Amino acid sequence: MRRTDLLKGLIAVQAACMIVVAVVVLIRLLPVSAGGAPAVPPAEPEPAAPDGGAVVGQVGGKAVTKDELLQALEQQFGKQVLYTLMVRRAIDLEAEAVGLSVSAAEVERELARMIDGYASEADFYQAMEGQLGLTKEQVAEDAKYRLLLEQIAMRAVEVGEAEVDAYIDSHPARFAPDIRVDLAWILTETPRLAEQAVGELEDGASFAALARRYSMDEYTAEIGGEIGQVDLDDPFVDPAVLEAAAELEVGAIAGPLVVDDGYAVIRLNERTVSQQMDETRIREAAFRLAALSLAPPLHEVERDLLLKYEAQVLPPYELGN
Repeated sequence: MRRTDLLKGLIAVQAACMIVVAVVVLIRLLPVSAGGAPAVPPAEPEPAAPDGGAVVGQVGGKAVTKDELLQALEQQFGKQVLYTLMVRRAIDLEAEAVGLSVSAAEVERELARMIDGYASEADFYQAMEGQLGLTKEQVAEDAKYRLLLEQIAMRAVEVGEAEVDAYIDSHPARFAPDIRVDLAWILTETPRLAEQAVGELEDGASFAALARRYSMDEYTAEIGGEIGQVDLDDPFVDPAVLEAAAELEVGAIAGPLVVDDGYAVIRLNERTVSQQMDETRIREAAFRLAALSLAPPLHEVERDLLLKYEAQVLPPYELGN
């Protein structure tokens, strides 16, 4: 299955990465089950503020206290973290009531599907930590709860071999090998600057040096214009960049390209093609996707579980619709 098919799942749980920074606040508000929240390592003793509170930072000689930090985290993330914790509690209750479970092997297979398309397992976990703030253990925990929620959603859905065949026939791109490209770019405000960069590159100038000099993308300019690895159908990368990258030889450049934010010069560093899934994995993935397409949306399943188990929240942590 293509890695982009998993983006919805990852984006949908992006709020879960905030649990790590706010769970210490919410544990005081809501008890959680033994697998329901990330572990918080014991903190080192902090120096005391003049009023007796623990100091976690200083600016201009003025203390920032732990109480101030926790209050800010609670105000900013409290509602959505509490919602996530309560949904996990409801999932645990429902799974126990109807006899559903997720084995360690199933979690490992799900993680393998998520890792597929990355250059390595290390690259995947580095991306999860860098982009979503999730540790390896938290990625696995989230995968477990996502699989349990899917099982709950799919209980009333019947999918046979004919439905699986139809799903595969209707979605061939989902089961094709995943093509990824490693790119660098120089993003300029005017076509003249982009053309100047192309000319200097043709004369042998360093791409990284020119990115630092010309690119207005501050984040990538600092690292020599490196975007990193992306899918050729990545929805977050400008289509003009992806179309040009698909035609390039490794090491070649293209540009100037008209993109949403200006004019781009790109270089293809590497192209990788993931291994084609075998028939068993294709049918397993198609069964799951076909069943989920017929099942209620997962956010509705979460809402129904909270209603079923009479979830109650004290003000000001009222759950939104």
